[in-house]
Amino acid sequence: MINIIESKRNEKNGIWTLKTAEDEKLHLSHIFAGISWPIAATPAYFCLIGCEHRDETRFEGKETPEGRLILLTEAEVPPIDLTGLCRLFSDATITYGCDRTFGPSMPDGSDAQDFCKFLRAYVWEHKLSGVPMPEPAPSADNFLLGLGVVRKHTIENGRLTLPDDSPIRAQLKGLTVQDLEDRPDQRFHAVNAARFALCGMDKHGYYRKPFKLVRRPARHIGGNPVGH
Repeated sequence: MINIIESKRNEKNGIWTLKTAEDEKLHLSHIFAGISWPIAATPAYFCLIGCEHRDETRFEGKETPEGRLILLTEAEVPPIDLTGLCRLFSDATITYGCDRTFGPSMPDGSDAQDFCKFLRAYVWEHKLSGVPMPEPAPSADNFLLGLGVVRKHTIENGRLTLPDDSPIRAQLKGLTVQDLEDRPDQRFHAVNAARFALCGMDKHGYYRKPFKLVRRPARHIGGNPVGH
């Protein structure tokens, strides 16, 4: 977990600036949360992931580099402590900042919808602001696809570095093909929340548009000014 002492959002461009206890500054284009609700035998889990901001000015034909992804904080909460979950989640989103929260699909009458109502009531009761309510993540019902997205950003391209003690890392390491046959979304709660946040990041969290596109003057094409 990164120890943050200040978080500010630029209202003009939406960029977050987080100041750490080590007096470093993180500039993040987006901060998304992923949340996995508890079941009887599995704790709740949430994480906040930020996308490093990069300069959006680019020359025509040149790709803008992707910023790294940063695990800002994460927490496991026993299934019997819903109020504790609401408190920790609210504290985290207010402390670090958060644009959107992604979770499972929420059909009418579902447990996920009921949990969301419980969180909303907690936020209302305590008169809190800056706590984005969960919304269904892209491909929320496709655990296998989400697992692929988590593996892509951690194991394959390394954009997201996980601490050694992160539950996401431990679950990724222990997950087998056989595990995918029996409700992995209910047993691998950390991977489940991470996939929600990262699927949201893949769809909504790259760069704020419009790009500032810079075209080189025609006289400089090829490296030599025309007429010289």
